[in-house]
Order: sequence, then structure tokens, then C-alpha cells
Amino acid sequence: MARNPATMPGIKPMAGEWAGFYRLRHGDLRVIYLQDRANQTIVIAHVGPRGDAYK
Repeated sequence: MARNPATMPGIKPMAGEWAGFYRLRHGDLRVIYLQDRANQTIVIAHVGPRGDAYK
């Protein structure tokens, strides 16, 4: 993930109000994050169960 956080298995780009963010699926958990390429960082917006992740 450190090299290219958008290409790992289980990662998909998000749409709608979450456009620009990515979703990582790990079992029942979802991690929603944003890549800050200018600063070479990942900003975690949410970590939680699938049912709560998109609210």
C-alpha cells in the first residue's frame, strides 16, 4: 500500500459525495481514505463496519 494505495486487492474508488476517496475492504470492516499525493500521505476518513462506513 505504501507504493500505490489505489491498486491493492479490495480497494475501489468511491463515487458520489465520496468522489476522490477510496474504499479498502478488510473482512467486515471498511477503511475510507484519501490519497494526498502532494504530501505523499494517506488521510483516513473512516474505519468501521460496512453498515456504518457509508453514513
